[in-house]
Formats: sequence, structure tokens, C-alpha cells
Amino acid sequence: MGADDVPRSLCHRTDKSYTVPTDMALGQSGAASEFNFAACSGAVIKDFDSSQMTGVAPQIDVLRNGGAGRIGLVTFTIGGNDANFAGVMKYCATRGPKDESCQDKFSKEVTADLASIKTELPVLFDQIKTAPGLAPGARVLVVGYPLFFDPQWLPPNANTQTCLTGWLTYTFSNSDMAWIDTSITKLDGILGDAAAAAGFTYVDNATAFNGHYLCEPKPDLHGAIWPPFARYESYHPTAPGYVAITARVENALGIG
Repeated sequence: MGADDVPRSLCHRTDKSYTVPTDMALGQSGAASEFNFAACSGAVIKDFDSSQMTGVAPQIDVLRNGGAGRIGLVTFTIGGNDANFAGVMKYCATRGPKDESCQDKFSKEVTADLASIKTELPVLFDQIKTAPGLAPGARVLVVGYPLFFDPQWLPPNANTQTCLTGWLTYTFSNSDMAWIDTSITKLDGILGDAAAAAGFTYVDNATAFNGHYLCEPKPDLHGAIWPPFARYESYHPTAPGYVAITARVENALGIG
């Protein structure tokens, strides 16, 4: 998120994230709104209930300490860091032609990570449901991840698309693109199932970047940012990408 960081944010929050414009839209719709932006770049599931770094309180403290029954809406996206997507994408973008594929290098790790996420989410969601700050009838939105690549490029469809990673002249292989999208789809499925089981609303963003995937003329996602490989921008949404996600969140709330 780099240059879009909210000033002085240890967590590299950006005011372009769906949370900020959604809060503004809620205010314009007449809904009372007291906004707390607790997202933190790099956070994993366990950080929700523990201090991620010095000076950053556990995210669930917002629900515990905000006053009994005062919070009517919670939105969050979670799981990508648990599945090491940043590390995966860094390798996929910079691997040489003689290096093993992304799938070969990370398939076992990501499969194990997804299994852990599936186990951990119900515990997290129970913590949210029972937090004293949550109002009766409060809405909880679990916001899913967009696919990175256009499925029509990938096997078993046409597989001739050349896609620069943003790192020098390196390109993604078609098999790597397909595996990355498949991994995102699996994570989204886990998020959606856990949300349904908890009575939360899942916001499906799989096709949010349709027409603006990576390597299309105006992508809604940054490629690799060089120099250096910027953790907070590489493979995060662009400003229009956040707009696309925001539209789906607001639609889920009936304010879009």
C-alpha cells in the first residue's frame, strides 16, 4: 500500500481501502457511523487476538473495549497472509527459467496453510460473535479475495497469454497463473463456508477485477514494484481496484 499509507500508520493502512469509502457511504445514507479502522498489513489470524507489533493493539480489542452492544457492523478480509501469498507472489514474480515452478515450490505449504485456516476461522468467528461490543443483530461481512488472472487465458482454455510480472522482463508461466488463481479460489471457498456457518455475510470478490486483471491494459492490481520489491504495494489493489471491491461491499450492505 506504500504511497497510499494513511499518515503515521504502523500498519500501512490506506484510506482507499473499502472500509473508508463504505463508512462515508453509510454516513451519507443516514446511518449513524463511528468508524474504527483496525486493519493491519501483514496480520494473520492469530494477530486478531494478540499484539502484532509494538504500539498496535489486538484487533479484537475494538470489539471488546468499544462499549457493550455499540458496534453494528464489522468488515474484514483475512487469510491471505496465513497462506503466505506475499512470499508466494514474490517468488513467482522473480523466479528464473531454471527455478522450480511456483506450484512445485509452494503447493504443499499452501495446502497445509489452507487446512490450518479452515480450522482456525471458526474459533476466530466465535470470538467475534461473542465479543461484548457487538450489538444485537450486528452485521459481520467477510470480504473475499479477487482472482489475479483472467480465467479465459488459462488451461484448459487458451494458454498463450504473456504476462509480465513487473520484475525486469520476467513473465508468469501459464501453469503458475492457473495455480495462483486456484489457490485464491480455495481460500475464498474456505472463507465463504466459515462465514455461512457463523451466520456472517460473505462478500464474493472473485470476479471483481473482471476486465482489469493483471496484465490487462488497466489492471486493478499492482504487479511487482521495483525497486525494491515493495511489500505494501506489490500485488495489492490499485485505487480503481479498491473502488471495485468497495462497490461489492456496499452492494452487500444495500447502499451501493
